[in-house]
Amino acid sequence: IPSYMLTLADAKSTPVGPLTHYPALFNSKETRSSNLRPFTKWASVFDRLDRDVRDARKGAQTISLWQQDLNEMAGLPISIMAEKVNSYVNQHPYITDDENWNQSDYWATPLEFFERGGDCEDFAIAKYASLRMLGVPEERLRLAIVHDKKKNIPHAVLIVYTERGAMVLDNQRENAIMVDQVKRYRPIFSINRTAWWLHTVPA
Repeated sequence: IPSYMLTLADAKSTPVGPLTHYPALFNSKETRSSNLRPFTKWASVFDRLDRDVRDARKGAQTISLWQQDLNEMAGLPISIMAEKVNSYVNQHPYITDDENWNQSDYWATPLEFFERGGDCEDFAIAKYASLRMLGVPEERLRLAIVHDKKKNIPHAVLIVYTERGAMVLDNQRENAIMVDQVKRYRPIFSINRTAWWLHTVPA
């Protein structure tokens, strides 16, 4: 188990039963694959995060503050934790990768994000890691890459499968919202640390 899973917060989430099926995201059909090798940026985020947490000299103050903030949310129902994590992470500034890293597409670790801000996938990754550290099971979390039909651009959000149903955590919205209330996104793919899903629109 990566060290940050054990270090930053106690896993005290309200127990929920296993997920028996995934509801269709945004009315899509999904195809699952366990081959995560093509997703090098996704894997790199967690490798770098684990390495930084192991290095006590790097980001110690950021880690301590993050832990304190998350511990206040521990033990709540998953839907409430999701709402609180969404609000907590969304307080940080939106900064493009060009401005932040002089790169067109850099996936930041949560520690980098909390110290420097970030763009849409960095918000989603920070929420993902925060909820994992609060004890939300991997199977209930997915980072989703979607097409924003309103802005006609790609976008990233976090999907959380709560006891109330699937919720969207989005840096473009102040509040978390149920998936079936969101009409502006067409999902492209979604991913967690065990698998990824290709999404297609049903005929």
